[in-house]
Amino acid sequence: MQTDTVIIGSGPAGLAAAAFSPKGAFVLEAKKFPGWKVLVSANGRCNVTNTFSEKEFLSMLDPESRSVKYALGAFGPAKIREWLSELSCPTVVHNDCEVYPKSNTAASVLDALVAAVEANGSEILPSTRVTHLAHDGSAFVLQTKGGDISCRHLIIAAGSPAWDRPQPQLEDAILLLGHSLRPWVPGLAAVPLRDNPFHDLDGISFPGRVRVDDTWFPEGDILITDDGLSGPAVMNTSAFIFRRYAAGGGDEFALDLHPEQPRARTESLLLGLRDQNPKMEIQSAISELLPRRLARRVCEISGGASVTASQVTRGAASALAGLIHEFPCTIDHVPSLAKAFVASGGVPLDEVDMRTMHSKIIPGLSFAGEILDYNAPSGGFNITLALATGRLAGISLRA
Repeated sequence: MQTDTVIIGSGPAGLAAAAFSPKGAFVLEAKKFPGWKVLVSANGRCNVTNTFSEKEFLSMLDPESRSVKYALGAFGPAKIREWLSELSCPTVVHNDCEVYPKSNTAASVLDALVAAVEANGSEILPSTRVTHLAHDGSAFVLQTKGGDISCRHLIIAAGSPAWDRPQPQLEDAILLLGHSLRPWVPGLAAVPLRDNPFHDLDGISFPGRVRVDDTWFPEGDILITDDGLSGPAVMNTSAFIFRRYAAGGGDEFALDLHPEQPRARTESLLLGLRDQNPKMEIQSAISELLPRRLARRVCEISGGASVTASQVTRGAASALAGLIHEFPCTIDHVPSLAKAFVASGGVPLDEVDMRTMHSKIIPGLSFAGEILDYNAPSGGFNITLALATGRLAGISLRA
């Protein structure tokens, strides 16, 4: 079978590519139906995008990922919402910035994407797994159980191994084509802790932030789990923690348990109690900053669970403030990719012309979506980038 354009993968990136590519593209999906990751997104509700401006959106990405600005500038959150509305999938805003389908079901988003693909004259071929991929200099030849498919243009939008089985044949093919792949690590995942200092405190949630090496990441909620930490602030940082650990760069990171005020102010507060309320237990003072059980644990670790304000020395106040604002944690292990919402890794962005999504190495080859090595936080960012890069990969073939 021969065609002009083949797209591998029917997630949001692949479907967007097929909706905007030249008519008649084939979308190859290894599973029995398309878009299964769309269906499980946000517990079946699909946080499809958000309300951030392009500038705000990019500011929340790490600097290495910001070359997605070309795709985002042409198809950002506002335009995605407008497009979905045109496809009879209106959206609504929850939690001030998260955008969901008005129906509150992910199936509405998938139905809209599939309808856009069909309206563009493209065809989705389910149960079609690529077992071998080659390029003869002018065309790509893809082997599947249903027969060989050849094409001039190939868009790889196969996603990542997160929540899924790895695709070693496809990854080997990408390497044989001359591209490299950054090793996968979990992204947006909980972080298990060694010698968990928060043991038996699971369920406690508080606002905080995470530091990896010398970088403090944005503030968000932190949730203590039975074996470590979760919540947006931790999950949005997890890929950086795991990659550093997997590369042998260290297993420690730090938490700011009370980012609402600087360390110096906390230290001053503790010292000021000596005059203002000398009989007050320090644990009670810390409970005004942190959840009560967490405050007790911090004081226990610092050795001051029953210390009163009159007994606090300047050195003790400094040490306790340091513990609150730079609480040391140690990762225990890198969890399975199957437990991660997304994965970090894939084709390096500097091997792709991010203005078109075309490969810089192989003519006719393009990439879109999570197969690319960018990192984005939770809250509609990843599906937005999948749709934006997919659209750009598809529409660039029309030029």
